[in-house]
Amino acid sequence: MQGQGGHGARPHQAVDPILAASHLVIALQSIVSREIDPNELAIITVGAFLAGSAPNVIPASAELRLTVRARSEAVRAQLRDRITAVAQAQAAVHGARAEVDYRWRYPVTINDLEATRWAEALAREWVDEGGLIRDLPPGLPSDDFGLMLQRVPGCYFVVGNGIGKGVGEGGCDAHNPGYDFNDAILGGTASFFVQLVRRWLQT
Repeated sequence: MQGQGGHGARPHQAVDPILAASHLVIALQSIVSREIDPNELAIITVGAFLAGSAPNVIPASAELRLTVRARSEAVRAQLRDRITAVAQAQAAVHGARAEVDYRWRYPVTINDLEATRWAEALAREWVDEGGLIRDLPPGLPSDDFGLMLQRVPGCYFVVGNGIGKGVGEGGCDAHNPGYDFNDAILGGTASFFVQLVRRWLQT
């Protein structure tokens, strides 16, 4: 968000990009709640807000960094278009200017059905039925494995880490300062991958 820097005591002589960007943060949340079909899944998260360094100075610019997720390519395109339009509109309202650097990162990760059934059957042999998490809710990982799945049939699966210590009843997910990786799963997981490769090479 490009504004015009100035003294904090004379805001009328500046164009405050922090104010404009703050309104944009709120406006972005209305895209998913009011413009995306509720039957679709979409996420817009502002993960970083970078602006200024002194309490009495209005900076010349403010930067928002977002992560955007959706399962549908059509919804991904809709989010891109609306984020760009909303950013420019909010900037204009405040006399600022928005520069949107929207980067298409990784596509939706969609497992191949046959590859998934194959990996599941092997996992069932390895840990028996009790070791599998049935009906695990779909997630929205941002992973370059989605690029591979566009070219080669495959299966993206997760290995349970168990419940962490000292982080509450349900454990602690990744990207959390309390996360503690369970080193005890390394041996069994590595052995499973070795078996998976051996079995695949035998097919």
